[in-house]
Amino acid sequence: MIVALVAVVGSVLLFVSHAATPATYDLLTFFPNSNYYKANFLVGTDYVPTTAPAVLWFEYIGNNQFRMYNSSPSSSTARCSYDQFTWNNTSIIYTETKNTCNGANTDVKYSKGIVYMPRDWSSVGSWTQSGTSPVTYTASTGSCTGAVSWTANVPGFVTIAPGVNTIQTQTVQTTTWATGSDPVSGCGTGVVTHYQDNLYLYNTVKGSNGGTAKGVKRSVGGNLDRYNSTGKWDWDIWFNNWQTLPKVS
Repeated sequence: MIVALVAVVGSVLLFVSHAATPATYDLLTFFPNSNYYKANFLVGTDYVPTTAPAVLWFEYIGNNQFRMYNSSPSSSTARCSYDQFTWNNTSIIYTETKNTCNGANTDVKYSKGIVYMPRDWSSVGSWTQSGTSPVTYTASTGSCTGAVSWTANVPGFVTIAPGVNTIQTQTVQTTTWATGSDPVSGCGTGVVTHYQDNLYLYNTVKGSNGGTAKGVKRSVGGNLDRYNSTGKWDWDIWFNNWQTLPKVS
C-alpha cells in the first residue's frame, strides 16, 4: 500500500457525540470521499523516514472501481504507481498495486481481493472480517504466486491528537509465497511476509473551499516484520488539507 486533517471545535464535538449515540457511517464517504475526491486531493507530511511532503489523490475508473495515487497529480509521474480498489454494498476491497515509476515494472494482483474496510460501520462496536486471496507478483526481474491471509478491523473511535477523534481502520496481511522468485522484492518459494496498514478517518478535514470535508487524517503502516525489528513503520503520513485537483489528462 501506498498511502487527513484539522477540525473546528463544533464539528469535533458532533463527531465525538456519535461515539456515545450509536450511528452508522458509510466509510466510502471518507475513503475516498465519494462526494469530494473527483475535484480535490489530500496534502500532508510523511514523517518516515524523514519529514517530506506527501499527497494522496483518487481517480474513478468505472465499474465501482477507483485508483489511489501518491505522486503529485500535476507531475509527469502522476499515475506511475497506484493501489486499486472496488466497492459493493458491503465492502471496500483492495485488488491490485502497480508501480512503473523510475523504470520499475511491478504488479501485485489479488484475484479475490482483500476487504479493506466495510462500507457501513456502526459506532455501537468494533468490526472484524477475515479471508484468503490468491496473489500474483510479476516484475521484469521475476515473478511469484502464493496466497494472502488477511484480517480487516475497525477497532472504533481513536483520538490521535488533542481534539482529533477518528475512525480507525486496519488490515493485517500474511503472504505465503508458493512458487517463483524475485531478487528485488524478495518473494520466493516458502517466503512468508507480514504487512499492516492503518487509516484514520476524520469528518472535518480542511476543505479546498475554506470549509471542511471528510477524509483521511492519518495513514501509517508497512512491512510488519521490519516494524517489529526496528520500531519504525515504512510511512506515517498526516494530511493537512484538501486542495483543488489540477486538470490531469
